[in-house]
Order: sequence, then structure tokens, then C-alpha cells
Amino acid sequence: MEVNTVTVDILASADDETLAKRVTSDFEAFAELYRRYLCPVYRFVRSQTPNDAVAEDITAQVFFKALSAASTWRGEGSYKSWIFRIAHNGVASWRSEKAQSVVTVERLPEAVDPTPSPASQAVMQEDRGIVWRKVSELPPA
Repeated sequence: MEVNTVTVDILASADDETLAKRVTSDFEAFAELYRRYLCPVYRFVRSQTPNDAVAEDITAQVFFKALSAASTWRGEGSYKSWIFRIAHNGVASWRSEKAQSVVTVERLPEAVDPTPSPASQAVMQEDRGIVWRKVSELPPA
């Protein structure tokens, strides 16, 4: 057990960039980055979304993407910037999906009541009366 404690202590004192370089081969390195950035990333995402459930979903996606794409981090910028860019993109994607699924009132076709109005019913009844009078005036066949 002492080896694990020592490893965790070393990881806790390592800088982000050193940990990020180890993520592809050392899950504990990712776990340490997760511990460091879970709350800050969640707070950022939550500030951009309407509720906790959406923020939790996006935050989970951020860390999944960070782990999946760990080999693409080139170390040119800080790990913090990289993971917050993933978070920003996650929020942007969510907003885009949300915008596409929202239907505004202006885009809805106006509902038409199939029942004729009283005025229309009166006109139709009058027209029927005229048609029947004309039919009755026709000579027998």
C-alpha cells in the first residue's frame, strides 16, 4: 500500500503538464488532473448553462473527451487552457443543439379550426337553399 500512497503524493505535487504527458500510459495521472479540474470546469460550465443536470452532463463529456484525446495534447499551451477549451466547445455544442431543437412561435404554422364559423355556416345554408330551389326548377328528366 505504501507504493500507491507514494505514487499519489508524487502525482499530487506534479505540475499539470507533467501529468498530462503521462495520461496516455498512467490512469492515476488522469485521475489527479480530474481531481484538480473537476470543480473549476463544472463551475465554468454551470455558469453557462440553465441547470445542474445540463452542467453535469457537459462536464462529464469534457473529461471523457480529455481522456479520449489525451494523446492529441501537444504541450504547446497549458493543460488548464486545453481542458477549458474543451469545456467551452462542449457548452457551444450544447447551445447549438439546443437552438436547433427549439421551435419558436413565429415558425409554427397557424392552427386552423376545421369547424366553420357561424357566419360561414349561414352563408353555406343560404347557398344550399339557392341550389335546391334551382334544382327543383329543373324540368323532369
